[in-house]
Amino acid sequence: MKHPYRIRIIIGIGILLCMISCGSTPPSDTPAPDAPAPQEEAPSPEMRKALRDAQERARALRQRALDFHGPDYYPDEWKAAESRFTQAEALKPESAQAYQAALDQYTALGDTYEGIGTKAIPRYKESRDQALQIARDEALEAGAAEALSEALDQADKTAQEALGLYEGQDYYAFARESAQAEALYTILKIQGASMALRSEIETYTLNRFDPPAFAAAEEALHGAMSAYEAKDSAAAQVAAEKALSAYEQVAAAGWEALAEEQRQRAYSLREEAMNLKAPVAMQEAYEEADGVYTQGEQVLAGQDFKQAFQLFTQGADQFTIVRDATIKKRQGAEKAIKTARDKITDSDKRAKSAQAKLGGMR
Repeated sequence: MKHPYRIRIIIGIGILLCMISCGSTPPSDTPAPDAPAPQEEAPSPEMRKALRDAQERARALRQRALDFHGPDYYPDEWKAAESRFTQAEALKPESAQAYQAALDQYTALGDTYEGIGTKAIPRYKESRDQALQIARDEALEAGAAEALSEALDQADKTAQEALGLYEGQDYYAFARESAQAEALYTILKIQGASMALRSEIETYTLNRFDPPAFAAAEEALHGAMSAYEAKDSAAAQVAAEKALSAYEQVAAAGWEALAEEQRQRAYSLREEAMNLKAPVAMQEAYEEADGVYTQGEQVLAGQDFKQAFQLFTQGADQFTIVRDATIKKRQGAEKAIKTARDKITDSDKRAKSAQAKLGGMR
């Protein structure tokens, strides 16, 4: 009977010790685990599409503002918009809330770019009108109205069609047609210059100095006109520039040769005048002619062959006048001397006759 009693005492002591041990253990410093974060709402398919549409709109309107020179006309507004655009392009939205914020940014950007473009378009038109007027005036100065009247009408018609497109608010088509009209006027200016140079070449027969280049110029000019009539402005301009370059080559070679020809002519006439003592007999006229000749030499050294030709031609003509005047003056002087000598001879004869008579009377 005593044995079970002891067992109960031992168990009781164990329980007591356990209670004491648990009561003296310090509380743990380990924090309780955080509550799970609330799940962010994902963007809906509709929201994703709305953001894509807003992005496409902003980018398209930005490009339109660029195409019509918005940054040139409104630099401060453009700079501010570009800063916001860069920030928006860097966004990587994931949640519905971030998508909404990005959507708001791109929508506002689209409105800003639209405003810049809308204001820029009328100013762009003004600049195009000015460019067309300048191009047309240059074509007229090159003689397009006289030599290329039908082609000028075609360019004017294209410019008028561009205006109609603008009034119909088809601004990109207006820009293309306006550029086409300007290109046509530019081609007419080049062709006009080519035809004027061609006329000069034919007047002075400069083509005899470089026949191959002249043939190439003629072929290119014909090609330019054919391309122009076919409304292929790019090909027409290339051909027109080629023709002008070839005509310039012919003219350069021709004027150089003619300048040398006239230089030799002027030099020969100058020598003739000097041999006739023109610097003494016709001093003022000779010095004037010699000054023109000297100027021609200076211009020739600078390779302005056309101007040199003109100066040598002028100098040669003046030396011719000086030479002829000197000859005439010399002839006049010789005649006067002969007349005087004849008078002296006659006087001597009369004196001798008188003396003979007086001798006979004695």
